[in-house]
Amino acid sequence: MSDSNPDNRNNNNPPTWTSVPPPDDTSGKQPSEAPPQKRRRSLHSLLWVILVLAIGAIVGVISFLIIAPHLRLRGFFPGFPAPPSFTAEIFSFIAEHIILSTVSIALLVSLVVVYGRIYKQTRANFALGIFIVLLALLFETILNYPILQLLTTGYSVNLVSSILPELADIFTIIAYSVFLYLSLE
Repeated sequence: MSDSNPDNRNNNNPPTWTSVPPPDDTSGKQPSEAPPQKRRRSLHSLLWVILVLAIGAIVGVISFLIIAPHLRLRGFFPGFPAPPSFTAEIFSFIAEHIILSTVSIALLVSLVVVYGRIYKQTRANFALGIFIVLLALLFETILNYPILQLLTTGYSVNLVSSILPELADIFTIIAYSVFLYLSLE
């Protein structure tokens, strides 16, 4: 067999093959259409996060409105009622804490569902680990839920009414929201 390429005749190297580009896609899709699909998916994830936040807030407000008539605040000493200004302050603190805790529970429930589905589809140990951790966080949040504490022990006014518990709830909600958004991506 003779080699028709004069450059390869005296060279011991095998001939180089160049790859042929794939034929053009005739479906009409352009490469520039991929970012809108990603944007649509990101928008879909963002809408789910907003929906979960809204559901949590609505359920939190309804929960507080149901429990509010049944609140009995005690003073610093048993048998002595709390001062009216202090009662109003604690009352608003309880309302905020119930609403924010309910939003956290809604986000955790949605994260447990997402990672339960991921584990069911992939059977990946990592997804199972995240699912178990999220389930533990959900149980911990439910056990610390203010309404559950109010129903089981009554409400003690010894709670310090400051911005710190609200900040903790807000940071937790932000973290869960970002985690849910990234998990839905």
